[in-house]
Amino acid sequence: MVTPTPANVTVAKALTSESGSQAGIAEGGETLVYTITLTNSGGTAASYDLTDTLGAGLTYVSSSPSGTNVGQTTTWTSLAVPANGTLAVTVTASVDTPVTVSAVTNLAKPSGTPDPSCPECDVRGDADAGECDGGQGADE
Repeated sequence: MVTPTPANVTVAKALTSESGSQAGIAEGGETLVYTITLTNSGGTAASYDLTDTLGAGLTYVSSSPSGTNVGQTTTWTSLAVPANGTLAVTVTASVDTPVTVSAVTNLAKPSGTPDPSCPECDVRGDADAGECDGGQGADE
């Protein structure tokens, strides 16, 4: 008899599309698309709850599959992550104009867990804006 391993889901987020003229720098009015990948390394399918929170300076546009959005926070409940497989969701946001913050963040995490610490990335608000450091949990 083979006993499947329990579900073991990890979360990874990446900036997968940006409409601005400078890669890695958030510009006012720019559209950003984040892809959040849930990976299940276990042999049992998982039902997973996910929360994505946009930081100051970003405005929610859409998500796929559709999550429940309230202000800066989008949640999904009971996402079906296959055994030994992945599931991807996307969040689309726009950078506020004018840019009023020195950095924008986007945090994806399991629902109901504490926020991890994340690096921030500079936004283009003036000629001195820096490059994004691209740490996990916070992109552009």
